[in-house]
Amino acid sequence: QGCSSCCKQSGKRMPNLLRVRILAARGLCKPGGSTPYVVIKARGTHIASTAGTLVYSAPGDRIGGEEWSFNQDFMLRIDDSSTVLQVCVYNDKWGPDKLIGQWFMTMKYMVTNPAYCKHREKGFKTSADGVMSGTFLLCDSAMRGSAMRTLGPEDLGEGYSGEIDMRLQWTFSPSLPPPLPAPEKSAIAQLTENSGETALRMGNTLELREMLARLPLRLSSGPVSIDEVSVSIKDLFTGSVGHIENELGSEASLSTTADTLDELAYYELIEETADVVHIKHLPLDPVSMDSPCDLNEFVERLVLRQLVPNLTKVLFTSGLLASALMQVIQGEWLAMAHLFETLGEDIAEDLKNVVTCEYCRTGCAPCRKPVPPDSSQPVSLG
Repeated sequence: QGCSSCCKQSGKRMPNLLRVRILAARGLCKPGGSTPYVVIKARGTHIASTAGTLVYSAPGDRIGGEEWSFNQDFMLRIDDSSTVLQVCVYNDKWGPDKLIGQWFMTMKYMVTNPAYCKHREKGFKTSADGVMSGTFLLCDSAMRGSAMRTLGPEDLGEGYSGEIDMRLQWTFSPSLPPPLPAPEKSAIAQLTENSGETALRMGNTLELREMLARLPLRLSSGPVSIDEVSVSIKDLFTGSVGHIENELGSEASLSTTADTLDELAYYELIEETADVVHIKHLPLDPVSMDSPCDLNEFVERLVLRQLVPNLTKVLFTSGLLASALMQVIQGEWLAMAHLFETLGEDIAEDLKNVVTCEYCRTGCAPCRKPVPPDSSQPVSLG
């Protein structure tokens, strides 16, 4: 929203194209005889570079004493300002490649506040056409050193896993055609995508909690309760109305015309089955009423010490956990069944385009000429 309003006020078009130039990386964890490469990630799009070229190695072969050159350009279509751009450096080795450094930034800050990222102040440049360039600090795989959250003057610190030289420009390109409609995603797929970006924005958990404790806020709360919450967990996997609701929806619609108590009880059972996880009332105790606490302690007392344990207790003692697990299993099964159904339709469509000819017996595309017959075999003219 901040990026959209900024563009509207200035009369500019919303950016839709990101250009990235990876120049060099240094101070990386020891590659161990292999070479690093870079992967740029943004909302499901992954673009990998080729392996870097070693241009400098410090005497003594010490860790972090190497510099690798890339000089590679990339372009990504990004038109959502909430997208998190992630630049990862991997160690190419035998077995699974290891993440040895990463840098990330929410796209809206490239327009509203380009300096709000981990970078070295020396050599950092921005321009009116949306270009930002310089040396950017990498955090490690646990995101230590990633957070941009200190009080007072910004202390950029040092990179936990080296640094990378880049040039980035998020701009509007009129030559790009309108984006294709986004494919429909199930709720679980959306949650996975959003959770991944949220985790990047939050950074390292210990650093986050330390920051919350330093904020000049003191909080307390009285009694809190959560009432009448219902969740159909299977919908997370089907991406729409759940399987039970689809099967029983037509019957449930008849509940308004039910004539007998038995029919009413049956429709109430349908409603109870559809909303499998239902919490009527969950009370939480007051927090720090006498002596307000900092934000980190407040969240710990309210969420970690009360909400999570009480929810777990409700699930285990009410039988809802078994129902929830059954919904998860059914949801997974339905999603898999839909996948195989779609795959079967694709195979059937392919088979329609194959004709088994009398000559080759193995199937020839209709547009091809028949294979000449084998003179040793009789040919049927019928």
